[in-house]
Amino acid sequence: MPINNLRQLRYGSIGLAFVLFFPLAAIAQNQTEQLFKESHPEVVTFSLPLAQIQKAELSDAGELHVLLNAEGRDRLSDITRSHQSKPMEIVIAGHVVSRFTVVTEIESGVLRIPDPEVALLKAVDPHL
Repeated sequence: MPINNLRQLRYGSIGLAFVLFFPLAAIAQNQTEQLFKESHPEVVTFSLPLAQIQKAELSDAGELHVLLNAEGRDRLSDITRSHQSKPMEIVIAGHVVSRFTVVTEIESGVLRIPDPEVALLKAVDPHL
């Protein structure tokens, strides 16, 4: 086989491999992006104003227990009822105090925050 025919065969094979591989790579990337979007759903944020805290208490174990007033309790109940099976975070005074996946509606209006940050304790101090 002459050298020119070998070069044409070689470069033709590379071109064919590129033509076959490129669409497969694009499909794989598309599927990876879709999988990433599905495995990382948007987090629902429940931002609790300090005015909706009825009482806060620091336990002997160092946990902060926060009792919400009627308005805060109703808001938390509504948002957890409407976002079941979705990731949620609770924010108080700009601090994320809890991240979880909603399993069921939270009706109690009581939040238990293990190892609260000092800044959070200062923010809820008037309710302690």
